[in-house]
Amino acid sequence: MPTSADYDWAERSKASTEAEWNEAVLVNAMWDIHHNHDDTDGSSRMTNELKRRDRQVNHTRTECLMVENGLYARDGRRRKVRTTIPDITAPPLPDLLGRDSTPGEPAQRTCGNITYIPTARADSISPTSSISV
Repeated sequence: MPTSADYDWAERSKASTEAEWNEAVLVNAMWDIHHNHDDTDGSSRMTNELKRRDRQVNHTRTECLMVENGLYARDGRRRKVRTTIPDITAPPLPDLLGRDSTPGEPAQRTCGNITYIPTARADSISPTSSISV
């Protein structure tokens, strides 16, 4: 093989082709969609959004590009939050009210409530509210 052909091949391999450029633009659009939709779009929604943006791509190509570039849909299902985890070794607490919830004199009995409020931080709990019974 002539030396000039070897140099020609080396120069061609350095420059990106039009197909590589188009793929890079497509992946950039996919990152944009993924970021703007709170990382919740899977491959089928990503394909539909790309088609809506006039990018012609099928679902298998979208799936491959998402895997190659680390784009994974975040699980959008809410999980049950456990705000109180009981200590199984602790003795049971005494029933100081005797399960009597009839109203008596004001400020004689107090009960509390801890309510979970979903926020960006997973460990956020509202302050305890006390109610006199």
